[in-house]
Amino acid sequence: MHALKQWSYIVVALACTASHAATEVNLDKRLIGEWQGERDAKSSCQFQSRTVKRLPNGKYVISYYSDAAQTHKTGEVKGMWWSSDKTLFMQPPGTTGKPEAYRFYMIDKNTVRLENTEVDLSAECLDDSTLIDSRVVQE
Repeated sequence: MHALKQWSYIVVALACTASHAATEVNLDKRLIGEWQGERDAKSSCQFQSRTVKRLPNGKYVISYYSDAAQTHKTGEVKGMWWSSDKTLFMQPPGTTGKPEAYRFYMIDKNTVRLENTEVDLSAECLDDSTLIDSRVVQE
């Protein structure tokens, strides 16, 4: 009985380790952290700024604001993210369609350029097909 109990703990530990390792493979560590950005001033769309928190557990939170100082929050989206072959995927919970996909290019360790791989013609702003986000550096 004691051996069976030990074997059960080993099986559970290995399963958890394998699950954790699989998640780590699909998350580009350079994208983890808190980021911020805003619509290009030349955009024909209404001004909007955002903060993006990509967590090491594969979850994300995007908060949208109507002002650059980020005092007037207009919305929030949560979901899961992963990456593969320099593409960032984001999927809100409860959605079954294709996730949003962005090719990403690290300009430097604190700046990323994101290019939407498929422009959604029904989107609120078609100018959002390319985004530049800067890492929020904690002092």
